[in-house]
Amino acid sequence: MENLSYRLRNLKLHLKWWNRHIYGNVHTQVDALQKELAKVERLLQARYSDAAWERRSRVRDQLDEVVRQQELFYLQKSRIQWLQEGDRNTRFFHTSVAHRSPTHHESSLTTAIPTGEEIKEVVFSMSRHYAPGPDGFPVDFYVSCWDIVGTDLIKAIKEIFRHKVFTRSWKTTFFALISKVTTPTSFRDFRPISLCNVCYKVVSKIVIRRLSSFFDRLISPEQCRFVKGRYIHDNIMLVHELAQSLGHDCRGSNIIIKLDMEKAFDRIEWSFLIKVLRCFRFTDDFIDLVDACVRENHFSLLVNGSSTPFFTATRGL
Repeated sequence: MENLSYRLRNLKLHLKWWNRHIYGNVHTQVDALQKELAKVERLLQARYSDAAWERRSRVRDQLDEVVRQQELFYLQKSRIQWLQEGDRNTRFFHTSVAHRSPTHHESSLTTAIPTGEEIKEVVFSMSRHYAPGPDGFPVDFYVSCWDIVGTDLIKAIKEIFRHKVFTRSWKTTFFALISKVTTPTSFRDFRPISLCNVCYKVVSKIVIRRLSSFFDRLISPEQCRFVKGRYIHDNIMLVHELAQSLGHDCRGSNIIIKLDMEKAFDRIEWSFLIKVLRCFRFTDDFIDLVDACVRENHFSLLVNGSSTPFFTATRGL
């Protein structure tokens, strides 16, 4: 794990040098090529020649490539993957009161040492356009350079499952605050987006994939979101039917109570999470792995494109 972290830090230094001295300023290149293209097109309008036409084609190809690089630059600079489906939370599994606990075999499978193929499959299944975490390496880097970094990543992931310990650099996260209103006036008006390092995401996604095989037994049938094959609209229709019958005469009286736990996942105490997992009779290895994922994470806010000093959390998922 430390070997991979060292190589990534060393690579980052070389990439910064390459960006500064070789890659150059893409914005300047775009401006220069646009001016050159306009100049060549004026020459063609004044007098056509095969040489000028070939020069125009060459400049257009160069401009297309530099514009593509500029788009990638803005994508990396933004560090934000906009959510198109409203509020979602797919970073971690959800725990709630269950009717049945997983078998010992099922629980043990969640912490089994993953194979190299399983790790590779998880990496290649992730969106290549997600913004990177604090280490600066997006999914696209690992996919494109798998022949170079794949072996080290596989060894590091296996080491985490074996010892239930993360290196500190892997557990750093950027928070980007996305405004939910036109003129925000408080933190309630923002939706925080977590930008985690890819190495950390791989571990959590492996666990989630394994849990998904018996999610439907862990989570109450009344829970309609975050479970494949269940839809929140079912509960909306149920509430609508109940509201229509609210005025019917009955012994006593009728009442509907709506409870909304604000920022529920941000307020969960880690000790409560561990107790719930024990009630579900998950193995100690699985609980230790979850505990390693949620504790001692370091966060930094992205403000106007710059990051604040890192701080630690005391609760939340």
